[in-house]
Amino acid sequence: MDRNWLNERLLTEADRLQNVKVEFEHKLLKCDVQKGLLTFLHEGKEKEVKADIIVGADGVYSQVRTGLMRAVKYVPCLKHR
Repeated sequence: MDRNWLNERLLTEADRLQNVKVEFEHKLLKCDVQKGLLTFLHEGKEKEVKADIIVGADGVYSQVRTGLMRAVKYVPCLKHR
């Protein structure tokens, strides 16, 4: 999937919603998916944000993925009969 197209589409759709706020220049430091808490670094200061929904689009070394892996227990695959 073309990332530029996806980014443009996501931002366009988010801009249409009054209850969505998009901010740039924030580095995600920590993601606690069970509490819905995100800790960002912005202009040298930590900023904590509470979220109902977390969308993981923070790149290859994803803090969201790390947070999800901490929250979800590993369930082994069941063999087919």
